[in-house]
Amino acid sequence: MALTYGVKRNINGGQSTIDRYNSSQGSSSYVSGGSASSTWANKLSSLYDTISNRKFSYNQQEDPLYLQYQQMYERNAKLAQDNAVGQAAALSGGYSNSYAETAGQAMYNQAMNGLNEKALDLANAAQNRYQMETDNLLNQYQMAGQMYSNAYQQERDAISDKRYADEWAYQKERDAVSDSQWQQNYNYQKERDKVSDSQWQQNYNYQKDRDKVSDDRYNTEWNYQKERDLVSDKQNEQSLAYQYAMNGYTKDANGNWKYTGTNADKQFDQELAYKYSTSGYEYNSKTGKWEYTGVGVEPVDNTKYTYKNVTDFLDSKGKDYSHIQTEEYWNKHKKTSKYSSYTEYLKNALEYYG
Repeated sequence: MALTYGVKRNINGGQSTIDRYNSSQGSSSYVSGGSASSTWANKLSSLYDTISNRKFSYNQQEDPLYLQYQQMYERNAKLAQDNAVGQAAALSGGYSNSYAETAGQAMYNQAMNGLNEKALDLANAAQNRYQMETDNLLNQYQMAGQMYSNAYQQERDAISDKRYADEWAYQKERDAVSDSQWQQNYNYQKERDKVSDSQWQQNYNYQKDRDKVSDDRYNTEWNYQKERDLVSDKQNEQSLAYQYAMNGYTKDANGNWKYTGTNADKQFDQELAYKYSTSGYEYNSKTGKWEYTGVGVEPVDNTKYTYKNVTDFLDSKGKDYSHIQTEEYWNKHKKTSKYSSYTEYLKNALEYYG
C-alpha cells in the first residue's frame, strides 16, 4: 500500500520559525545604507523570501529511495507469497487450492507491512531534513542580519566620522577666521586707544595751557582791580575831602573833619548872588538886600555882592538859612527832591525862609 504525505508544518507550533525570528529582531525589513549594507540587505531579503515561502510536503511516490524500497519489498513479498502457496499446495498433493492462495496473500501482506513502516521512517527523515534546512536558512538569515548590522553600523560610523571630520575642519577654519577677526579688532582697538590717549593728552595739555592763561588773566585782572581800587579809594578820599572842604569842613590835628564854614560861606554867597541876579532880583547896596524887580537882567558879576560869610548874609535877612542846601549837595540828592531843578528849589526855599 502506497503512502502519500502532504504536510505544511509549523515546526515549533503556532508561529512559524521565520516569523518568530523577525519578531525577535524587531523588523523583517532593512534600510540600505550603502554598498556593503545594500548587498547584505538584498541577501536578507532573498533569505526571507526563501524561508517564508518554504512548505513541507512529502510524497513517497516521488521519493527514489522509497521507490527502491517498494520494489524490494514487493519482490520479497511476491517471493514469500509464492513460497507460501507452494508449501500449501504440496500439502494437498501438488494442487493449488483456496487455502494456498489465502496463505500466500497473508505472507504477501505481512512482507508489505514493512514497507509502510519504512515509508513512515522516510517521511520522518524528510521532515527532519526540512527542519535542518530551515534551521540552516535561519542561521544564514541571522548571520546575514548581523553582517548587515555590522556593515550598516560601519557605514554609519564612516558617515559620522566624515561628518565629524568635515565639521572639525569647518570649525577649525571658523576658529581661524574668528581668531583673525579678533586679532584685527584687537589691533584696531589698540590703535584707537592710542589715538584716544593721544587726543586726551592733547586736550589735557591744551586745557592746562588754557588754565594757565586763565590764571594769568585772573591775576592780571586782580592786580589791575587792586590798583584801580587803590586809585578809586584815593579818588573817593579826594572827592570826600573836596566835598567836606566845599561844605565848610576842615581837618583838625587829629585828622577828623570839623565844620568851619569858610569855603561854604564863600561858595554859598557866590551861588546865591548868581541865582538872584538871573532870577529878576537886584541887589540894593544901601539896604544890603536883594530886591525883586520882575525885570530880567543879564547875569552880573556876583563876586562884588559877596559877603564875608553866610552868617553875614543871613544876619542881613534876620533869618537862619543854615539848612538851605548848596547846589552841589542838592545835585547829589536830587533824586529824592520834589523839585526839577536847583533854581526851583532855591526859589522856593528863599520864599519859604525869606
